Amino acid sequence: MMIRRISRNTGAMSRARQQFPHNIETSRLRLGRWQPWDAVAFHPIAQDPEVMRYVNNGEPWSDAKVREFIARQMRHTARNGFSFWKIQRKPDGRLIGLCGLFALPLGCRTEVEIGWWLAPPFWGQGLASEAASAVMRSALKNLQVERIVAIAIAENRASRRIMEKIGMRYERTISHKGYRVVLYATGGQAR
Repeated sequence: MMIRRISRNTGAMSRARQQFPHNIETSRLRLGRWQPWDAVAFHPIAQDPEVMRYVNNGEPWSDAKVREFIARQMRHTARNGFSFWKIQRKPDGRLIGLCGLFALPLGCRTEVEIGWWLAPPFWGQGLASEAASAVMRSALKNLQVERIVAIAIAENRASRRIMEKIGMRYERTISHKGYRVVLYATGGQAR
């Protein structure tokens, strides 16, 4: 079933709220729900030019934008049972990025998007792939959706490699919020 902006999917979203886990753990990572105080630890990541290179037109986020992002994730979790979760490194609990799912409006339909960011000191260690794989497994097990999508600026080769590693395939290039992005998907074709 696809998540759409129509009432017949209320049951699917309600099931997701009840069934989707509160946390996901891997051997090296803990993915969990945001709290307002996470803004302090997340702000340096959202201010990093390398992280923001393919996000937000390359502009670092203000304190207010970081707080709004976390509040939006908390609202999305309350409504749908999932969001882009914070990634914490085991065993010290350091917040090093985000990974998770979000409802992505694309034209007249809403898809389930998987996405991730990671602070540069943690690049090249397989952590983004580890987190994305765990989220994908949990999504396919718990959400009962036909497909999951991911988008990225075409030049973001690192994200595209992760999409392929977690079983997604290039579908098409689209315009999203004024940017040309590649759309990768797993599962059924968009109708």
